[in-house]
Amino acid sequence: MRIDSLDILKGIGIILVVVGHMIGNQLYIRPWIYAFHMPLFFMLSGYCFNIAKHPQLLPFAVSRVWTLLVPCVLYTVVSLVVSPEYICEGRYYELKTLLPGALWFLPILFIVEVLGYNV
Repeated sequence: MRIDSLDILKGIGIILVVVGHMIGNQLYIRPWIYAFHMPLFFMLSGYCFNIAKHPQLLPFAVSRVWTLLVPCVLYTVVSLVVSPEYICEGRYYELKTLLPGALWFLPILFIVEVLGYNV
């Protein structure tokens, strides 16, 4: 069952992520956007969590490994294959921006969900 107000909030969050990345550091509004656009997604994820679908922690954690961490690892591996200069040119210091790069929130969401299970 979809809840329209949650879909609207997700849409607002997506727009704010895009706007936040587009404006860079140039506008005073950026700190305001960054203060809540990603926490909004974390709150919506927690709000939509249904403990009845996941009555035990271990199966839940395993399912989240497959849906959150595996895509993050695959993205990282593909990024290293496509952009081997990080390793070939000794640019190891830049790996922190690549691992997991654009998907930084996936491992964080996994940690929050597993630690917050049953809370």
